[in-house]
Amino acid sequence: MDGPEGNRESRSSVARKLAGTRGAIAVAIVALLGSIAGGGGAASAAGAPASPAGVFALRVLAEATIPPGARPTDMGSCRDRSLTGLSGDPNTGEFTGIIDLRRFYLVDEVPDVVMAYLKSRAPANASKTMTMSRQLPPGCFAGALRYSLAVSGPHDYMASLLYALGAVTGNRTELRVDAASIWLSSRPAAELAPTTGVVQVTGYTEMRGLAFPSSGPVTFTLGRVQAKLLLGVLNGVPLGPRGAGPDSSYGCFENDLVYKIRIRPSRGSPVSFEADGLACDREVVVTVHGRSMQPLYDGNCALAHAVARVLPVDAAQATREWSAACHS
Repeated sequence: MDGPEGNRESRSSVARKLAGTRGAIAVAIVALLGSIAGGGGAASAAGAPASPAGVFALRVLAEATIPPGARPTDMGSCRDRSLTGLSGDPNTGEFTGIIDLRRFYLVDEVPDVVMAYLKSRAPANASKTMTMSRQLPPGCFAGALRYSLAVSGPHDYMASLLYALGAVTGNRTELRVDAASIWLSSRPAAELAPTTGVVQVTGYTEMRGLAFPSSGPVTFTLGRVQAKLLLGVLNGVPLGPRGAGPDSSYGCFENDLVYKIRIRPSRGSPVSFEADGLACDREVVVTVHGRSMQPLYDGNCALAHAVARVLPVDAAQATREWSAACHS
């Protein structure tokens, strides 16, 4: 698997994000090849929706390297065979909101030559996350190359390019280019943390992964100044991608619970807002009056560091150590 892909300039790499310690948006090569007879993707080659997410998707597609002399095609002899099943969509059904734009070309060169050309001209600020090269009978699949692209800004969450090559008669290559992206809107006002009330932070003494829940919880009620500073950071954390499952969570392995932030309107009243920080891909799970909201992505670790600052130096050792090790 590679990895929750792309690189947030001021956050973390898309490769870092989509791998979630590293399993968040898992890019499984087996899954790619397993869909060899199907199509797939959230948007077709006709273009992206007329929206900010669509504009971002088209920008990602424009980063693709196209070999000289490549001619647009509808895939010709590779139709319904290997190349149709290779989707640039980097997820395995765990996330919604992914746009996958694709284009097809015919190149008058053998696949090895085309692959070498693509490798020599990687998109700017990109990291290679997958390379495959072999003949898979039946069909014409000859290789694939995948890049994670750098992204920036509060809305551009993920960007990747996948090149899939097919060997066809006459020593030619059919090239499929997929641009997969996730663009996220701003957090709705109804999902922001209230700025008044009783704010409690819980840290943990020990964290040991999925099979062993975080233990040794230590809870502190914050003073007015501490609470204001923490909530200011919390309300500045951007959305992360929504999971396709009913719990809207990333669901990656070794997902330690790092901290909890709970807000009550007054002492003794029920919790009205909760934010749970998870180690897996820096996800923050939010509930408002017990209802799950879209998760947040603390990519630059601002919230993790803010939590550590309000915890006493002699308490919640595991939470403090994890926060100290978290970097953008």
